[in-house]
Amino acid sequence: MVGSKASQRRICIGQIKGPHGIRGLVKVKCHADDPALLDEYGPLYTGKDGDETLRLTRKNMMKDVWLVAIDGIPDRTAAEKLPKYELFIDRDKMPDIDDPDAFYFEDLMHMDCYDETGNKIGHVCGVFNFGAGDILEIKPDGGRTFMIPFSDDTIVDVDMDGNKITLNIPDGFIEPQQGA
Repeated sequence: MVGSKASQRRICIGQIKGPHGIRGLVKVKCHADDPALLDEYGPLYTGKDGDETLRLTRKNMMKDVWLVAIDGIPDRTAAEKLPKYELFIDRDKMPDIDDPDAFYFEDLMHMDCYDETGNKIGHVCGVFNFGAGDILEIKPDGGRTFMIPFSDDTIVDVDMDGNKITLNIPDGFIEPQQGA
Protein backbone atom coordinates (compact mmCIF):
# COMPACT_ATOMS: atom_id res chain seq x y z
CA MET A 1 0.00 0.00 0.00
CA VAL A 2 1.27 3.44 -0.86
CA GLY A 3 0.29 6.73 0.73
CA SER A 4 0.36 8.61 3.97
CA LYS A 5 -0.42 6.99 7.29
CA ALA A 6 -3.81 8.76 7.31
CA SER A 7 -4.72 7.30 3.92
CA GLN A 8 -3.74 3.81 5.08
CA ARG A 9 -6.25 3.68 7.96
CA ARG A 10 -8.87 1.01 7.65
CA ILE A 11 -12.44 1.02 8.85
CA CYS A 12 -14.27 -2.14 9.89
CA ILE A 13 -17.46 -2.30 7.84
CA GLY A 14 -18.63 -5.83 8.61
CA GLN A 15 -17.93 -9.29 9.95
CA ILE A 16 -18.37 -12.80 8.63
CA LYS A 17 -20.79 -14.62 10.93
CA GLY A 18 -20.73 -18.12 9.39
CA PRO A 19 -21.81 -20.26 6.45
CA HIS A 20 -25.33 -20.40 5.01
CA GLY A 21 -26.66 -23.23 2.89
CA ILE A 22 -24.68 -25.62 0.71
CA ARG A 23 -23.55 -23.31 -2.11
CA GLY A 24 -20.78 -21.50 -0.23
CA LEU A 25 -22.72 -18.41 0.83
CA VAL A 26 -21.78 -16.79 4.12
CA LYS A 27 -23.65 -14.48 6.47
CA VAL A 28 -22.06 -11.05 6.90
CA LYS A 29 -23.13 -8.49 9.47
CA CYS A 30 -22.74 -5.08 7.82
CA HIS A 31 -21.68 -2.26 10.16
CA ALA A 32 -21.94 0.42 7.46
CA ASP A 33 -25.02 2.48 6.65
CA ASP A 34 -24.43 1.67 2.97
CA PRO A 35 -24.16 -2.09 2.36
CA ALA A 36 -22.73 -1.33 -1.11
CA LEU A 37 -19.39 -0.93 0.68
CA LEU A 38 -19.33 -4.72 1.02
CA ASP A 39 -18.95 -5.33 -2.70
CA GLU A 40 -18.83 -2.16 -4.80
CA TYR A 41 -15.60 -0.59 -3.55
CA GLY A 42 -13.18 -3.42 -4.27
CA PRO A 43 -11.90 -6.25 -2.15
CA LEU A 44 -12.11 -6.02 1.61
CA TYR A 45 -9.20 -6.62 3.96
CA THR A 46 -9.49 -9.41 6.53
CA GLY A 47 -7.74 -7.38 9.20
CA LYS A 48 -6.78 -3.88 10.28
CA ASP A 49 -3.27 -4.70 9.05
CA GLY A 50 -1.97 -7.13 6.44
CA ASP A 51 -2.62 -7.70 2.76
CA GLU A 52 -5.17 -10.57 2.74
CA THR A 53 -8.38 -9.57 0.96
CA LEU A 54 -11.71 -11.10 0.00
CA ARG A 55 -14.00 -10.07 -2.85
CA LEU A 56 -17.68 -10.32 -1.89
CA THR A 57 -20.88 -10.25 -3.93
CA ARG A 58 -24.06 -9.43 -2.02
CA LYS A 59 -26.98 -11.74 -2.75
CA ASN A 60 -29.80 -10.78 -0.40
CA MET A 61 -30.67 -9.63 3.09
CA MET A 62 -31.72 -12.18 5.71
CA LYS A 63 -32.89 -10.70 9.01
CA ASP A 64 -29.95 -8.53 10.13
CA VAL A 65 -27.23 -10.07 7.92
CA TRP A 66 -26.36 -10.11 4.23
CA LEU A 67 -25.91 -13.37 2.40
CA VAL A 68 -22.81 -13.00 0.25
CA ALA A 69 -20.75 -15.07 -2.14
CA ILE A 70 -16.99 -14.86 -1.73
CA ASP A 71 -14.68 -15.41 -4.70
CA GLY A 72 -12.95 -18.78 -4.34
CA ILE A 73 -15.49 -20.22 -1.87
CA PRO A 74 -17.45 -22.76 -3.95
CA ASP A 75 -19.35 -24.71 -1.27
CA ARG A 76 -20.29 -25.00 2.38
CA THR A 77 -17.16 -26.99 3.24
CA ALA A 78 -14.96 -24.11 2.08
CA ALA A 79 -17.25 -21.56 3.78
CA GLU A 80 -17.00 -23.44 7.09
CA LYS A 81 -13.20 -23.11 6.97
CA LEU A 82 -13.36 -19.30 6.80
CA PRO A 83 -12.58 -17.56 10.07
CA LYS A 84 -15.13 -15.06 11.30
CA TYR A 85 -13.07 -12.26 9.82
CA GLU A 86 -13.79 -8.65 10.48
CA LEU A 87 -13.91 -6.94 7.09
CA PHE A 88 -12.09 -3.65 6.53
CA ILE A 89 -11.99 -1.03 3.79
CA ASP A 90 -9.35 1.65 3.31
CA ARG A 91 -10.55 4.92 4.85
CA ASP A 92 -9.81 6.81 1.64
CA LYS A 93 -12.26 4.58 -0.28
CA MET A 94 -15.13 5.56 2.00
CA PRO A 95 -17.68 7.92 0.45
CA ASP A 96 -17.30 11.59 1.36
CA ILE A 97 -19.69 12.92 3.98
CA ASP A 98 -21.56 16.04 2.86
CA ASP A 99 -22.98 16.94 6.29
CA PRO A 100 -20.48 19.10 8.23
CA ASP A 101 -21.86 17.69 11.50
CA ALA A 102 -21.31 14.05 10.47
CA PHE A 103 -18.13 11.97 10.59
CA TYR A 104 -16.83 8.43 10.68
CA PHE A 105 -16.09 7.10 14.16
CA GLU A 106 -12.62 6.13 12.94
CA ASP A 107 -11.94 9.85 12.52
CA LEU A 108 -12.50 10.38 16.28
CA MET A 109 -9.49 8.21 17.16
CA HIS A 110 -6.70 10.19 18.87
CA MET A 111 -8.78 13.40 19.02
CA ASP A 112 -8.10 15.49 22.11
CA CYS A 113 -10.88 15.66 24.70
CA TYR A 114 -11.71 18.68 26.85
CA ASP A 115 -14.26 19.42 29.53
CA GLU A 116 -16.72 22.27 29.13
CA THR A 117 -14.38 24.72 30.87
CA GLY A 118 -11.58 24.02 28.37
CA ASN A 119 -9.41 21.76 30.54
CA LYS A 120 -7.78 18.96 28.58
CA ILE A 121 -8.91 15.54 29.79
CA GLY A 122 -7.03 13.24 27.42
CA HIS A 123 -7.63 11.70 24.00
CA VAL A 124 -9.87 9.12 22.34
CA CYS A 125 -8.17 5.72 22.31
CA GLY A 126 -11.16 3.60 21.27
CA VAL A 127 -14.66 3.74 19.83
CA PHE A 128 -16.97 0.79 20.54
CA ASN A 129 -20.53 -0.41 20.27
CA PHE A 130 -21.30 -3.49 22.34
CA GLY A 131 -24.98 -3.39 21.39
CA ALA A 132 -26.43 -0.77 23.72
CA GLY A 133 -25.01 2.30 22.00
CA ASP A 134 -21.78 3.93 20.93
CA ILE A 135 -19.03 4.43 23.50
CA LEU A 136 -15.79 6.44 23.52
CA GLU A 137 -12.78 5.17 25.45
CA ILE A 138 -10.78 8.11 26.78
CA LYS A 139 -7.14 7.93 27.87
CA PRO A 140 -6.52 10.73 30.36
CA ASP A 141 -3.11 12.42 30.42
CA GLY A 142 -2.73 10.74 33.82
CA GLY A 143 -4.65 7.81 35.26
CA ARG A 144 -6.64 4.93 33.85
CA THR A 145 -8.79 4.95 30.72
CA PHE A 146 -12.52 5.33 31.10
CA MET A 147 -15.50 4.88 28.81
CA ILE A 148 -18.23 7.39 28.22
CA PRO A 149 -21.44 7.03 26.20
CA PHE A 150 -21.46 8.83 22.87
CA SER A 151 -24.74 10.62 23.52
CA ASP A 152 -26.25 14.10 23.52
CA ASP A 153 -25.87 14.12 27.32
CA THR A 154 -22.10 13.59 27.26
CA ILE A 155 -20.86 14.91 23.91
CA VAL A 156 -21.11 18.70 23.83
CA ASP A 157 -19.21 19.28 20.57
CA VAL A 158 -17.10 17.44 18.00
CA ASP A 159 -14.76 19.87 16.25
CA MET A 160 -13.25 17.91 13.36
CA ASP A 161 -11.22 20.89 12.09
CA GLY A 162 -9.86 21.62 15.58
CA ASN A 163 -9.27 17.91 16.31
CA LYS A 164 -11.08 18.15 19.64
CA ILE A 165 -14.14 16.85 21.43
CA THR A 166 -15.82 18.75 24.25
CA LEU A 167 -17.36 16.46 26.87
CA ASN A 168 -19.83 16.80 29.71
CA ILE A 169 -18.24 14.33 32.13
CA PRO A 170 -20.67 12.87 34.68
CA ASP A 171 -19.38 12.65 38.26
CA GLY A 172 -17.39 9.48 38.89
CA PHE A 173 -16.30 8.83 35.29
CA ILE A 174 -12.73 9.97 35.90
CA GLU A 175 -10.76 8.11 38.54
CA PRO A 176 -8.90 10.51 40.86
CA GLN A 177 -5.11 10.38 40.46
CA GLN A 178 -3.02 9.05 43.33
CA GLY A 179 -1.75 11.81 45.60
CA ALA A 180 -4.25 14.37 44.28
